[in-house]
Amino acid sequence: MISPTSIVICSTVTSAVNVLQPLSPRIRPLRKEIVGGAPFAEVAKRESADTVSGNKGGDLGEWTKGAFDPAFDSVAFSIKLNETSEPVRTQFGYHIIQVTSRNGKKAKGRHVLIPIEVTGKHRDRLDAQADSLDKLAAEQLDPAALDTVARALGLQVGKSKPLADGGKMQIGMLTLPDAGAWASTAKVGQVSSIIETPFAMYLFRVDSIHPAGVPTLADAKDEVTGAIRNDKKKAHARALGQVLLKRIDGGATLAQAADSLKLPHQVYGPFTRINSPIQDPLVTGAAFGLPGGKHSSLIDTKDGLYVLQVLERTPADSAAFTKELQQARARANQEARQERVQNYVAGLRSTAKIVDNRSKLLQTRGQTQGS
Repeated sequence: MISPTSIVICSTVTSAVNVLQPLSPRIRPLRKEIVGGAPFAEVAKRESADTVSGNKGGDLGEWTKGAFDPAFDSVAFSIKLNETSEPVRTQFGYHIIQVTSRNGKKAKGRHVLIPIEVTGKHRDRLDAQADSLDKLAAEQLDPAALDTVARALGLQVGKSKPLADGGKMQIGMLTLPDAGAWASTAKVGQVSSIIETPFAMYLFRVDSIHPAGVPTLADAKDEVTGAIRNDKKKAHARALGQVLLKRIDGGATLAQAADSLKLPHQVYGPFTRINSPIQDPLVTGAAFGLPGGKHSSLIDTKDGLYVLQVLERTPADSAAFTKELQQARARANQEARQERVQNYVAGLRSTAKIVDNRSKLLQTRGQTQGS
């Protein structure tokens, strides 16, 4: 395995407002819209301040318990599958959460994020803290000063995951591309200037840099072991899936067969093709291709293996469709407009000559003097 880039590990100080804030007036109507039948993905694309997951319909992929804010995880690992949560407050703002699958300490789901607007005396306090931290970076003090100042200001200190040179820094569910651009030119011990987001202000220090090249066996061991373990899990899951299918073919219902093998299963619906609670389009397509009472073969997707059994199918109601046609047309037009804008921007990017000077703009005085 060859690593073409350097790896940096950064300590980070987070300056956020931890005072009680009233619910955003936007959050309740959005939850009501989703509960009322609006596709979660559509609302997330339109409203979520987390643009990375928002562009994917709010999809967070799979995460391990403890990877996100404790308040977020507390709800995500307790609500029923596919239930729309009440607004959940974290350091990033207010979330509406849906969990689509859960297995032990791992979960898959999606969210809509509405940030908290900081004003008045709280904003003044935050700006004062930011000035103190910016002064730390500008004067390029001893690296240990970051920890000292953080303790004095009562701020949270954490450690980010390793970052490839030129990559995007990930802090929980938040992506900070500017932090990655700064880190690519920083030296060990250097501290960044303040990097502000709608949710918090961050200050980074580079703690270590590993040169590019072939990693040692010790460095590669965990990654290789994890890949082998995942391959074995997939092979075991496929074998278990075949046993499940044999039991269903032998007369058991999917629920009975799953319970006998201690496999998780979930009853969905009723739902329409365009408002499916199942995120994978391959699985949704299979569900609408099966007659009532029939089951699918083993469906292999990037997220896992599925077996479906259709419990009931209701024919399309043309009268109800006509009644909801205007709303459906408005949603389709909105999605089409968004797609046209995305295609236009993609076209501009493909033809434009872009020079990324963020690393120069984000340099602190200490970095400039040392170059």
